[in-house]
Amino acid sequence: MSSPIGSPLGNRIDFDNIFKPINAYDSLKSRLDKDAVRETSGDSLEVGGRKTNAWESAKANLRSIRESLVKTVHPKSCALEGIKGAIKTGHPLSICTNFFEGIALDALRLVRLPVSVAKDTADAAMWTAVAGVERLTGTDKITPQKPVGDPPDFDTVSLRTPQTGRSGYFHYALKDGQIWTRYDPIIADKPFEFAVGEPISKAQAQKMISEASGPYDYAFNPEKNSFTCSPKANAADLGYMMRSGRLVEVPKEQASAWHLHDGNGGPKLPEGVEITKIQVAGDFIEAVASDGRVYSYDPTKPDGFWRAEKGCPMHGKVFLPKDARDWTLGEAVTAKPKRNCFKSMNPFTDIVGHWQDGRGREQDFNFVATSAILSADGREIRYRDTGLAADFSRGFLTPHNGEFEADKLAGAGSTWFVCGTDPDGKPAMYTRMFDYEINGACPGQHYTYQDDVPFEPGKKYPFSTNEPYMPLPTWQKQEFPKLSGQACVTNHIDIVTTGQGNEARELRLEGRNAEGVDGYYSKGLNDSEWQFHPTQDKLSGEPIEVGKVIPERVSSGPITRDYPEAEWGKGLKDAPLKNIELLNFHEFQTPDTPSTVRFTLDSGRQIDIKLHTSDGYTFYNIRPEDSGKVAKGVGVGKVLTGSLVLPREIKESSDPEIREFVSKYLSQFDREENQLMLIADSGSVKMTSRWFNTNSPRGLDWTANPHYDITFKRDDTGQTYYEQRAAVKGLAPNPAMNRQEAQQILSSNLQLKEELTKEMKERKRDHKILWARAQVTEAAMRGLSFGMALLNLTEKIGHAEPVVELMPPLMDAHERSHCRTAFQTPEGYTRAMETLERNIAQCREVLAS
Repeated sequence: MSSPIGSPLGNRIDFDNIFKPINAYDSLKSRLDKDAVRETSGDSLEVGGRKTNAWESAKANLRSIRESLVKTVHPKSCALEGIKGAIKTGHPLSICTNFFEGIALDALRLVRLPVSVAKDTADAAMWTAVAGVERLTGTDKITPQKPVGDPPDFDTVSLRTPQTGRSGYFHYALKDGQIWTRYDPIIADKPFEFAVGEPISKAQAQKMISEASGPYDYAFNPEKNSFTCSPKANAADLGYMMRSGRLVEVPKEQASAWHLHDGNGGPKLPEGVEITKIQVAGDFIEAVASDGRVYSYDPTKPDGFWRAEKGCPMHGKVFLPKDARDWTLGEAVTAKPKRNCFKSMNPFTDIVGHWQDGRGREQDFNFVATSAILSADGREIRYRDTGLAADFSRGFLTPHNGEFEADKLAGAGSTWFVCGTDPDGKPAMYTRMFDYEINGACPGQHYTYQDDVPFEPGKKYPFSTNEPYMPLPTWQKQEFPKLSGQACVTNHIDIVTTGQGNEARELRLEGRNAEGVDGYYSKGLNDSEWQFHPTQDKLSGEPIEVGKVIPERVSSGPITRDYPEAEWGKGLKDAPLKNIELLNFHEFQTPDTPSTVRFTLDSGRQIDIKLHTSDGYTFYNIRPEDSGKVAKGVGVGKVLTGSLVLPREIKESSDPEIREFVSKYLSQFDREENQLMLIADSGSVKMTSRWFNTNSPRGLDWTANPHYDITFKRDDTGQTYYEQRAAVKGLAPNPAMNRQEAQQILSSNLQLKEELTKEMKERKRDHKILWARAQVTEAAMRGLSFGMALLNLTEKIGHAEPVVELMPPLMDAHERSHCRTAFQTPEGYTRAMETLERNIAQCREVLAS
């Protein structure tokens, strides 16, 4: 953490960055090993993974040396400038303060000079040497690195696995901890066009085209704000390899043979650690190491390097949850100047472009890569994307509001495909669209629950200005292929993108045809008929007995919860209310599966309102081991945003008592998105409304929300994480146990008590830090929101107005949630400790007798 010192001069001293040139030089030097310099294309070499023009880099470093020397030999004294500025203020104390601070800054500049010059000199010499190598060797081709092991012994990948994957250009395989790839493109047979959501200039488009590589030619149509992609005349004869996020042309025979991905076969890992699982989506790769750490390769980033995945914006290490039943990766990519996918991705298969909301309005996808896991019980899908915090604490439910038990999960183009069993125990499959941004959760976008908002059919609306209609369609059931003879199917599933829009997806299901040939069935997302494709692969999934009930998989009931009691005050203190209930609720519900808030008036009349909830964005990640415990009774609440939708029959009720209550207490929230904040846990859900509703992006055109504060409650005894740990078989004493059994049970209870106590202390300590951070963030967001509105920046800056409306109350909810975790002990923990203490006492009685 840096410690900047401010002064009337306006100077800021960041002590962490004083010796930054040393750190940068050491980092660069450490990468210059024997494999760091390699040829990449006809115009440059790559050094330490960085591709640039060597001669220009050398000259730039020499210019930097000259500037450093000139500034230091003829310094513009900070001390003198500080005195001048202080005299103008007329404050005697500031003159003295500024003089000494200026002296310090002048001294620091002199200290940094030799470090900076040394670093620039070394860089200049290095790039000059590289340029010399470039002149001597030329850069017409890639020199392949010698593989460490033997390549895979198969050719194609039809359905991905944790060791294989497929993109529009390449097959991928993980073997002995290294990632191999081979070029086998899916190329369009004629030109095609796709629109760009965000308007781009001709200069931006031309830059994207100039950086493009691969078997396509690109042309920009400014009138339509679209690109036309045409396969090159000799596309079938070309070969490409991936190097630092870019396709580089090589002989087709070389590209088509298995070779190490990007020349190195994966990220640089700590000693003793290796890659154990991979997922591929549009040449974006996620890899899980043997220690659980997640690494990624993103060819659309400017550098294209492998990197250890971190959260956004506050970093934090990403680990794949240990309890994951299945894991997948999906990507929804559009063409953007800042993330130029023309240099690496197949536009025919990997660029999805846009999606349609529930009313048919089309919006660009922005740029989303989402990895998701199935929970241990197969009823929750927890996920993260590259723009979210470094944990898997957000999610959505499987079909039937979580009563569907999924065994397998696959994702592509923000569309998810699950295979498992329905509540009646019969095998089934479902699909749906979902990602963080399109389902009502993104703080930089407005959403609408109004179903009469006009739009222009066929127009691609930019992410920054569109207001998608909520909710999106829910899970759609997919029928199994018609089977006869020797035909069968397994639960090995996959989904791939095939173009633009929601329907451009292909489902794949492993199986065998009527003649007993192994392969897979495929169909378009909304097609009714499956087609069979024979392969050389042997069936690897678990056989599915279509239509047959699996008794042990029959649902035991909903996983949603009812909170039958509530406490309320402030805005509802004088309301004629007997009770308020929250029904059919789960923290991972999405707008398509609302819960119900039931108001019971003093007269006994009841009013049911739909509550649509979405994930509450946060800057900060929680501990990886807590990702699956959020809202499970450990004291870590789930923060959500909520929107109320009043049914027409309620608003137009013939009962004057109902109409009066709705008009006075509820109508202001009707269909206003994300005006309620919720903190959900196993035993309680706290729902508040604070802050303001922005009527327009102009200035302070705000309306204050009624200040409501409702806490819904339920009895969750025996259902919390701690109590379930304490109820494990083998911990409870029995009257007939002997001394040896009593000693063993005593030891187990003491050990668990110690584990839970340590876990509780660590969690509280962690959330005390998060609480402190959240307080600062909340104060900053409130100040920023008022400042931007007063300066009318909310009207001038895209995304600003919804941020101003949502972020201050959302950060307040996170601050209160972290405070409760840090300073309160969950009731479930207390009950679990009481159970363990009883067990311990009984065991000691036996041992003492």
